[in-house]
Amino acid sequence: MKTALYPARIHRDKKDKVFYVQFLDLENGFTFGDTLEKAKEMATDVLSALLASYVEHNERIPAPRNHSGKDVYWIAPDAKVQAALLLRWARAARSQGEIAKTMKT
Repeated sequence: MKTALYPARIHRDKKDKVFYVQFLDLENGFTFGDTLEKAKEMATDVLSALLASYVEHNERIPAPRNHSGKDVYWIAPDAKVQAALLLRWARAARSQGEIAKTMKT
């Protein structure tokens, strides 16, 4: 089953005194925060905006891959975007006929 959690590398930059965030499976998925908690909050906002844009423009949505490491955090988009994403993935795995049959139309 696909998940709507995406891995992001979050590291503290001692010079700039901020936490930088980079999504590992999404281009243009960057942000930062003054604290780790703020960086995670900003990551949720960026992830939600990126995924909503993919859905809105009917673009291919990169599936999250398995990443690990001490600086890797799994970030979820907001509930509205997560629902749209999971629905899109569910529909993509089935034909229109199967969906219609399930809906009894």
